[in-house]
Amino acid sequence: MADKDERTSLPRYQNSDGFKLEIDIVSKMISDFEISSNSDDKDKIEILRKIEPLLKALPASSSKAPKFISNFLYDQNIQIRKLAYKCAFYLLSSNQNNNRLIIDAYRLSLLNSNYQVAQFALSNLQEFVLACPEESQNLLKFSSIAMKKITEMSARERRVPRIHTSAEAIAYFEKYRRVRTTDMNIKQCQSITFNVDGTKLVCGSNDKKVSVADVDGGRLRFSWVGSSHNAPVEQVSCSDKSPYLCASASSDRSVCVWDIRQSKPSHRISNKVGNIFVDWSPCDSYFIFGDRDSRLNVVDVRNFEVISTYDMKQMTHEFLFHPLSKHVIVASSYGKIEVLKFENGNLEPAATIQAHSLQVDCLALSVSKDGRRLAVGASDASCSIWNLDELICERVIPRHDYNIRTVSFSCNGLLLASGSEDPSIDIAYVSDGKRCHEIKNQGETYALTWHPTQLLLAYSTCDSSNKRDITSIKTFGHTTV
Repeated sequence: MADKDERTSLPRYQNSDGFKLEIDIVSKMISDFEISSNSDDKDKIEILRKIEPLLKALPASSSKAPKFISNFLYDQNIQIRKLAYKCAFYLLSSNQNNNRLIIDAYRLSLLNSNYQVAQFALSNLQEFVLACPEESQNLLKFSSIAMKKITEMSARERRVPRIHTSAEAIAYFEKYRRVRTTDMNIKQCQSITFNVDGTKLVCGSNDKKVSVADVDGGRLRFSWVGSSHNAPVEQVSCSDKSPYLCASASSDRSVCVWDIRQSKPSHRISNKVGNIFVDWSPCDSYFIFGDRDSRLNVVDVRNFEVISTYDMKQMTHEFLFHPLSKHVIVASSYGKIEVLKFENGNLEPAATIQAHSLQVDCLALSVSKDGRRLAVGASDASCSIWNLDELICERVIPRHDYNIRTVSFSCNGLLLASGSEDPSIDIAYVSDGKRCHEIKNQGETYALTWHPTQLLLAYSTCDSSNKRDITSIKTFGHTTV
């Protein structure tokens, strides 16, 4: 019997001289992933796990892999980063790949404003130097800059203080109760938010402007103000993945998408009526804006076009994405919270929560970072805290006298700040509802938000009860020492 040709027994992608691919399987898998509308962290981890062994066996096999892998070297998710670095090292082992894309992405990781991303990049410096000795001097230069930035970060900036009881929270704010004011060059700020890594603060104002400040060591430094809207900016929202993407919804029937390193929007989406709310999806592939006709419009960020619309059929006051599941939570009239399932760019009704009495409007929402608790601020001057695992109300905070306009959970989920037409902001310890601190102001509060990694609260408030059209941007949580 004739000898069997062993090459024919190999998989097609390992056949022929030099194990060259007849079919670029890795590139095909990447293309299928990019076409797919599902791109959350779970899907990213799955695709990286699939292509890792293929790149290990044949690092020079894929034309798309270098660019694809380089995008994940500075991802916020540690599992995604670890898998991406493994794939990157396999690609660097072959001189046939476009290694420049990976090297450039690694340098961006070293200088990333996220402490964990930069530190992880530094821990892999030796492997990159060994894989690319010709780039060693350049990489060492960038690593020294990264090391200096990390060293200069304060301990408080890198680690949230441990608070176990309301008494400990009260004691903490006895020391960290100082308030600072920053001039953002706007009149009446209606919406305020930090970007995902807390390095920027974005404000939307009634005088048609979007204003941005740099955040350095908890202090704000005004950066720029843009005025591309023709009517008040009702709400601003930052991407959950990219530190530079932001969207602003305005009464001028448009939504602008900004690269917050520049003072002009990169995209504009038009609508038939004025827009009042906007929020990014956790997967970063979509954002939703709500308009005055109580419709939720889903935008695909790949082409910045509206791909679907959902009619709420009743007054909508605010909505947000759940951080860990594919659901959108909507504050509505008659004391109701509507929960919508979000999948493949489409919204479907999932559940209804009777959060407050029928005579009450639910006005403000916040979900804790771990996705376990929901805070609902209402027109009856109370704030209810819900356990989302069991869909039960844990407690109600009744300390305000007027409509609650804005609520926000702290980064550790232990504190809840609420603002209303009262001249004060209430900070409650979530587990027992007790007041930890009261920030006294001259007038009402329009918007507030906690920093994503620090116990630093940014808020917009009137300087006087008689001058409601002029607000100040303030930050609370600075040391009194």
